[in-house]
Amino acid sequence: MVNALPYVRDRLVELYFWSLCVYFEPQYSVARKILTRISYFLSIIDDTYDIFGTLDELTLLTKAIERYNNLNEFDVYDICRWSVDSSEELPLYMKTIYCGLQDVYNEIEKELANENKSFLANYSIIEIKKVVRAYFEEAKWYHEKKVPTMEQYMKNGIASSGYLLLATISWLGMGKQATKDAFDWIATEPPILVASCMIGRLTNDLLSHEDEQKRGDAPSAIECYINEYNVTKEEAHMKIRDMIENYWKVLNEEYLKFTGVTPRGLLMTIINLTKVVEFMYKDEDAYTFSKNNLKGVISMILVDPII
Repeated sequence: MVNALPYVRDRLVELYFWSLCVYFEPQYSVARKILTRISYFLSIIDDTYDIFGTLDELTLLTKAIERYNNLNEFDVYDICRWSVDSSEELPLYMKTIYCGLQDVYNEIEKELANENKSFLANYSIIEIKKVVRAYFEEAKWYHEKKVPTMEQYMKNGIASSGYLLLATISWLGMGKQATKDAFDWIATEPPILVASCMIGRLTNDLLSHEDEQKRGDAPSAIECYINEYNVTKEEAHMKIRDMIENYWKVLNEEYLKFTGVTPRGLLMTIINLTKVVEFMYKDEDAYTFSKNNLKGVISMILVDPII
């Protein structure tokens, strides 16, 4: 895949580590595999929208993914739902992405068919459409040289964080506790999930916005806040850090006071996903520059573990 797409960050091992931080237990091996696969493609799609695709090309890719037909509960054996016609207009490199994503979802749906749960993949497909819409909105901001208001940015940032998708996909493969009722609940974008998304979005922005602006990218929360309130970069950083702290308070409060039917084990994946993003962006953009410090951490855990 990366040979055909030389502009993308090749971070398969880092993404497996990300999934391992969400759940390390042996019984969640299938869930880790599913989360890693989708995270890998999410990273590829992110790089395509951020730094490589033209606006015309991104329009075609967005429309192609939007045309994907969801499985329904009664078609669990009719796996092939990705339209071949949808990829015909795409440039060759985007066909590689589209067909690769198709293959991954077909594999996931087949795995879930063993438990008659292929239809649950629908929920993640709805979320990946939200992600590409949000990425496309950012691409339009960049190409049109538009700096959105903070309200516009934050609204779009819920989906562009990727965490609506990752939280939903993280439940696939978690067995009996991941019921249709649980997926119906997470699809409503409850406050605990929105808080997780905003922590992910804003934490990423704090550590990566300068490098992204140098290479050419859509404005981050930092640029939006500076533009709207006419403050210094340092003041914008302080405000964004305060916002992140407040979202952590919301996240913890929502978890502690939760009285719904969704099992706590599922809620913990949202908490753990949020912890991972804080770890990855604590001192630097460790995901992009993984050879600096993250490589050593992964090596100590996966290559030379202390037993």
